[in-house]
Amino acid sequence: LDLSASRNNDEIKTATTTTTTPPPPPPPNAFSYMEEPRLVAVDLLAFLIVCELIGLTDILISSGFWKQGGFLQPVTISSFSNMELLIKRDSLMSICWILSSIYNRGYSYSAISSDVSVLKSSFTIFTDYCSLLILSALGMAVLGGGSGGGVPVDVFELAREAWFTILVLGGFRCAYSYSQRW
Repeated sequence: LDLSASRNNDEIKTATTTTTTPPPPPPPNAFSYMEEPRLVAVDLLAFLIVCELIGLTDILISSGFWKQGGFLQPVTISSFSNMELLIKRDSLMSICWILSSIYNRGYSYSAISSDVSVLKSSFTIFTDYCSLLILSALGMAVLGGGSGGGVPVDVFELAREAWFTILVLGGFRCAYSYSQRW
């Protein structure tokens, strides 16, 4: 009896001490692998700022803004009439940037390890981002925005989006890289 009881106790001890190991992370060459996932949040925050800056320039260049008192006019509910455009613009630009960044390994440690690597990776990501943005604009022009008619491609709008993107996203990525090295 004593012998069987000690054998049962040994089985219970080995069963409780055996732990399962978590699954291994995806290999570094996997398409969706991100070594620096916080950089995605930084990119999304930067795109919100980019879209707000583009919206601000839209308001500032409109003649109605200055005729109604400029910065001294009251803020009403009609002041938020461009919210739908902001959400559409932010969504499209964010998706294009994140896909380009994932494709170019922009969320790896090597992409933010030095100032030179940040500039190289940001420019590479930016090039593919612009390609995706142009392809999406052409797709909307061909497929249309609803009732059978295509949406015209606004080259000036694409240039503004690219200009604000490289300035803000490049600055945010440089600042993030610098903060991670200290």
